[in-house]
Amino acid sequence: MQDRFQGLERRLAAVTYAKEELVAPEDTAYRPVHPAIAQNMALWNELIAPPPKKPAPPKPKARPDLLKRLQGVTASARNQVKLGGNIHAVMIRSAQNQNGRWMYVGDEVNGLVISEITPEAVVFMLEQQGKKYTVELPRK
Repeated sequence: MQDRFQGLERRLAAVTYAKEELVAPEDTAYRPVHPAIAQNMALWNELIAPPPKKPAPPKPKARPDLLKRLQGVTASARNQVKLGGNIHAVMIRSAQNQNGRWMYVGDEVNGLVISEITPEAVVFMLEQQGKKYTVELPRK
């Protein structure tokens, strides 16, 4: 390894260089041309990139169609479980379950969560992107 290093040192020592100086010819007339170039702003447009355009703000998403999700779902007005005067469960029928199923607050139907059961309706809720959407399904 030492031999290779010494060989490289010898070859580098043998390299010579000449200093070159570039001199403009005396007959070049820069002074009359300079103002015309400096004042022509269109010449500099390509050198300076325009600032990037701000992206358009995203369009707000439309409110989800909760009634469409509850299409074919019915809540029974008669079949309910009461405890202490409060309704705790109600019979929900859907296309998937024609006979119905007892559903409680917190249960999910077609992606919607039951948030409240009242004598007149069942309130469903959907939480999406930090927003809460609710819809009432009348009891029949």
